[in-house]
Amino acid sequence: MTGPPHIRFYAGAPLHTEEGFGLGTLCVLDDQPRQLTEFQSKALQILRRHVLTLMDLRRRNRELKGLNRELDAFTSAVSHDLSAPVRRILGYCNLLQENQRNKQDEETDKLLDRIEVSGRKMKLLIDSLLSLSKLAVRDINIRKVDLSQLSREILSELHALTPDHAVEIKVADGITVYADEGMMHSMLENLLGNAWKFSSGHPHPVIEVGVCGNQGERIIYVRDNGVGFDMAYRDRLFTPFHRLHTESEFPGIGIGLATVQRVIRRHEGEIWVDAAPGKGATFYFTL
Repeated sequence: MTGPPHIRFYAGAPLHTEEGFGLGTLCVLDDQPRQLTEFQSKALQILRRHVLTLMDLRRRNRELKGLNRELDAFTSAVSHDLSAPVRRILGYCNLLQENQRNKQDEETDKLLDRIEVSGRKMKLLIDSLLSLSKLAVRDINIRKVDLSQLSREILSELHALTPDHAVEIKVADGITVYADEGMMHSMLENLLGNAWKFSSGHPHPVIEVGVCGNQGERIIYVRDNGVGFDMAYRDRLFTPFHRLHTESEFPGIGIGLATVQRVIRRHEGEIWVDAAPGKGATFYFTL
């Protein structure tokens, strides 16, 4: 080129999609005459493949985000649409129970009670599904959050609800993070609520919140010495509505850990668990 940038050397590797569409080239330029060595030529081809891979990953990531938004919008819409008829069913059930109050029809009373219990359970499932879907689109308000204080407040509330459940509490001081306070409260409420619930049968239950390190990375954990579970089922643990224990053993609907995982992922963190049957569970997470 006789004008700027006075290119005297050009080596290009063409970029094509899997369908064969040309996207351009990955090129090397210089204002001095040069010759590519065989090693440099191979290196340029390797870089070309890396560029195509990264472009494909970015495209797929955009598509996945779009699909997730559509799925969350669908879940939210379905939850809203289901809530109204369930509320009406419960309302009609209450009216029928009022009408039956003095009729001494035990069989009908039992059937109405079962309808009410099932209706309330369905309402709880719908509300939980709606809350889970909102986490994906809710704006995150980042601020400094004291997880130590939050943990103590939540554990105090749990003790007020079940004062007969005597638990030894160990919460490390000064566990602070920069995160959304509301989401952190929801996450800890689920983790500590599970720890409280699943340690209820232990003669000396212990719940611990602390920090450990791994090659300079700060890892926060919530630990209990309750019933634990078999690690063979850990892949199902964060699946919505999946339960490792029957409802007769421990009440719940199986949405808590799915909520925890979504909160952690919204903060670009990771969560994992270590557990054993009869030896409790430890949930580790980073933010």
